[in-house]
Amino acid sequence: MFMQLKSIGPKLVPFFKTAAVFFVLFGDESRSESALCCIIKCLPIISLMFFVLLHGMSFSEYYSYSRKVLAGLVFSCIGDACMVWSTAGYFIPGVAAFASAQVRCCCLHLHCGHFKHTTPVHLTAVSSNIDQLL
Repeated sequence: MFMQLKSIGPKLVPFFKTAAVFFVLFGDESRSESALCCIIKCLPIISLMFFVLLHGMSFSEYYSYSRKVLAGLVFSCIGDACMVWSTAGYFIPGVAAFASAQVRCCCLHLHCGHFKHTTPVHLTAVSSNIDQLL
């Protein structure tokens, strides 16, 4: 376990660095609706996308989990970009992108069997609530 963490840890350094750069440059008071802010805000998610791609990617069934993670990260990145210009009318598309990323995350958990104690009745209730929101 420790050896696996030791080999993955350095690959996540770009994520931590870009997240730190964003919070140093654009604290709560200095966030602006600019292309620079958008790029720097999206860089941590983009670095996670590269992390997923570096672990291998193809259209085979073996990489279906990685493809779903990558799709969720793409929608998260779109949501972050929309939130930079939320006062210009991109708030709702940003929320929709984040919601899509969350749905992808739930699909991942269903695919891996993380909801073992969830009955079909629970999933039907969640599905009907989502349908009402859309």
